[in-house]
Amino acid sequence: MVKRVNKQNGFTLLEVLIALSIFAFFASAYVTRESYNLSLSSHIKEEEKLKTLCEQVINQLIATPQEYSETLITRPETKKFEKEPEYEYTIEWKKLEMPDFNKLLPEDERRESGTEASSGIEKSLLAQVKSNLESMLWQVKVTVFNSKTKFSFSLSTWLYNDKAKVQFGGM
Repeated sequence: MVKRVNKQNGFTLLEVLIALSIFAFFASAYVTRESYNLSLSSHIKEEEKLKTLCEQVINQLIATPQEYSETLITRPETKKFEKEPEYEYTIEWKKLEMPDFNKLLPEDERRESGTEASSGIEKSLLAQVKSNLESMLWQVKVTVFNSKTKFSFSLSTWLYNDKAKVQFGGM
């Protein structure tokens, strides 16, 4: 009796093709993810630059306060940076608008608040608080725009009008 021994060394063609396709899938996933990370990294650098420029403009507005008037609200002001010619910024001003405090109370509480004289004083006091807050607080929004990459970044903050006086009178 003769024994037949089948020795198989190596891989079959099918096994090699499966291994290559698995390797190609993971390699393409890795390359795609790396390219996405690199592009995101360049966006983050640009965003950080825009944020720094926004903060510079806001710090300059805080350090050198402007005359707060209704003319600031009319239209946004656009300027270019002297040291960074491809960047420009827009400053938008908004005045604080407070709601009518008397309308915030439910109708039942307005009736139960007391006599007509005290409600008149409350209305007058709330109206004066509203006008004082509206003259003291202003909102500024700074948007920096890169003309080459078309990226923009906005920051907003509240500024205090130090020239506004708190006035209570005529109660």
